[in-house]
Amino acid sequence: MTFSELVRDTELYIHLEGAEVRHLIKQFINDSILDFVRLKNWSRVNVFETITLDGSGSYLLSNLMNNFSGEIGLYSGATQYTKTKYENYIQYSSKSGLYAIYGDRIYIEGDNVDLTFMFKSTGYKYVAFSIYSYAANEINISGDISSWITNKNSVIVSDSADITGTLTNDGTYTFLTGGYTVAGGNTTITTIETVPNIGITNGFLLVKRKNIVEFDTDEVPVIEFYPDVIQKMAALKMFKYLDDAESSDREAALLSLKISTLKADENRTEKMGVPHIVKR
Repeated sequence: MTFSELVRDTELYIHLEGAEVRHLIKQFINDSILDFVRLKNWSRVNVFETITLDGSGSYLLSNLMNNFSGEIGLYSGATQYTKTKYENYIQYSSKSGLYAIYGDRIYIEGDNVDLTFMFKSTGYKYVAFSIYSYAANEINISGDISSWITNKNSVIVSDSADITGTLTNDGTYTFLTGGYTVAGGNTTITTIETVPNIGITNGFLLVKRKNIVEFDTDEVPVIEFYPDVIQKMAALKMFKYLDDAESSDREAALLSLKISTLKADENRTEKMGVPHIVKR
């Protein structure tokens, strides 16, 4: 389900329409996604990413491709690292097998090791667009993406490589002032940084979202797999905003039932096929 579809469904559900209502629903949907992810480790909002250790000892969570909303586990193969409080972590003489999170950083010792980081996420941090060519200070993107890059200062290039996979244009690029044009249905971005390998003809331009879901075509796992719950949460926020106590009470009861049913279903699904061990 796309953002626009969920917004429209919510309008029909609460029997309210108009520009102001639509603006509020969009805000309430974003708030509801965040609230929903914080409730539990829902199966469809858990993601994996790789953290490559380089000996620095700490890594920015903001560099993750998905929005970080809470860690579940850190793994090296089948071995799970143990999380500890940061104030304890920094006092250990040996930090092997340990990690800590403080502020916007995850702290882990080691070098030249790829770790699997599993965490809760509200969804993708970026919108991705296909790149078809480069010039010395230009990135050419298929389609008109002006609405996504208005008021943006920088973009990221990802998954760009030559046929051997050794040369890439991956990295962060800063816009030159007034640095994009749209012609022939495609977009050209002018960058301050020089593109290193102009012969490459692939890659993706990643533009950071301002909100969890921002544009009508946005899709994230939460609204794809749990749209009914998010709709109820957004409707409840709207009725509370309107100070409609009767409707708020009704929606709160329906939401509570829906969430308890979802928890039971996910718990049951998680346990299916797992043998029960009885301890005496």
